[in-house]
Parts: sequence; structure tokens; C-alpha cells
Amino acid sequence: MVVPESLLRKCQDFSSALADYLFPPNCCYCRKSLSPVSHEETSIWSEITTPRLCTDCAAKLPPMTDNHCLKCGAPQGPHIPSRHGCVHCKRSHFAFAGAISLHLYEDKFRKMCRFCKQDSGQNLTWYLARQLWQAEKNRLKSWQCDAVVHVPMYWTRRLVRHVHPAETIARCLASCLGVPFWHRALNQVRQVPHQASLSPSVRRKNVLGIYRATRLHDFKDRNILLIDDILTTGSTASECAKVLKRAGAKQVHVAVLARGAGR
Repeated sequence: MVVPESLLRKCQDFSSALADYLFPPNCCYCRKSLSPVSHEETSIWSEITTPRLCTDCAAKLPPMTDNHCLKCGAPQGPHIPSRHGCVHCKRSHFAFAGAISLHLYEDKFRKMCRFCKQDSGQNLTWYLARQLWQAEKNRLKSWQCDAVVHVPMYWTRRLVRHVHPAETIARCLASCLGVPFWHRALNQVRQVPHQASLSPSVRRKNVLGIYRATRLHDFKDRNILLIDDILTTGSTASECAKVLKRAGAKQVHVAVLARGAGR
């Protein structure tokens, strides 16, 4: 039986109205009500499940930078070569092969990253992870990663925090890349002072020996994408990369939302 096009249109309009009533679209940062997206452009389910920013909050995002340091992911000015490092990382030695970031960890984007650490900030985390994918998909694909893992959090801190932005980002990028997300691939075996409270020199010592690769996954000859929300000195990501390579990983690359540029 052929269903008339007019009836299909009415059914679609009804489904759209019902979805907007049951799941009113809101900005994933300020919670302001948003106008519904045309269902000719996207599916109803996509509109319900895809986080969005309002115009005002989207304007708070820094402008995208085409040139990033290939070693640490810090945004660079145009035409500045950085294959062997930039002003932020030339003297640093990382165990990971390269890094990407979305923006610098400063000003309004710093506030967004802090909001991502809250229970109510996971939709924003997913939105920013999608922005990272859109901006860096070619480089992410070129790394040919076999699996995505995230920097772990000590279990007592996770009980208090409930959410872990790095895990949310890892799940999003694994879905975009079409590769497995390896949950609990790494464990933090000892609680230490939070990195943000320490000086750069102390941070490097603070993370030594606190991570272990679990036996849940086979790392041998695998290219791993390591995820964290913020990269500052690179000490945490480098220590995790060392552990993954000792477990057999061939190469480790890093993706973060924000680059702290050593501050």
C-alpha cells in the first residue's frame, strides 16, 4: 500500500511537535530554550540526543586556529613550523607521538572546561568533543588508532565526582572513529595531590608510577588514542603513554579539549 505524501508529512509534523514537547531543546551550557531544528535537515532522534549551544554561548568559543603544534597540540600562529615542538614544548620530552586540542585553556573556554567537570556538564563535554572531531578528523584518522582509552581517575575521587570528562570525550571520539572504546584500560593505583594545585616541576614527579595497564585488553602492536580533558605540562599524558607502551602499544597519540600551554 502506498502511503500518501500528505499523510507522511502530517505524521512527521506530529512526531516533531511531540518530541519538542517531551524533550524541549535547550542550550547545553546556559540551558536557554532553543528553536527546534528543521526535521528536513535532521532526524527527530538526532535532535533529541545531539547537544547544542545557543547563539550567545557559541559566540563565547574562541575562533578556530588552523595551525597547531604537532607535538603538543598548542594553537600556533600561521606559517609557524612546529613538527619538532613549539615555544611551549621544545624542551619537553613526551612518550606520546603527537597531540591535538580544540582551544587554549583560557578565558571563557576555561570556564566551559570547568563546567564539563560537573554532573550537568556532560552534554557540553559531548558537544565540545564533537567540535574537536569536526576540526581535527583528518589528523585523527591519519593516526590509524585501533582503540581509544582515557586517563583514569582514582576510584575515591570518581565516587565523589560521579562524572569524568575524559571518559565522555573518549566515548564520543571512539564512536566518531568507529573503533573500540577500551574502558578501564588504565588504572590509577595511588592517590596523589591534584595536578592543578602543583607547580610544573612538581607535576612531573607527582604522576610517576601511579598508573597501571590492566589485563582487560591486548595492547600489543596497537595504536592507541589517549584522551584527557586538559593538557598543561603533558606530564600526565606522557606517563600514561609510557605505561601503554610498556604494555605493548606501538604508538600513542593524545587528544584533549584544552591546551594549557604549560601554565
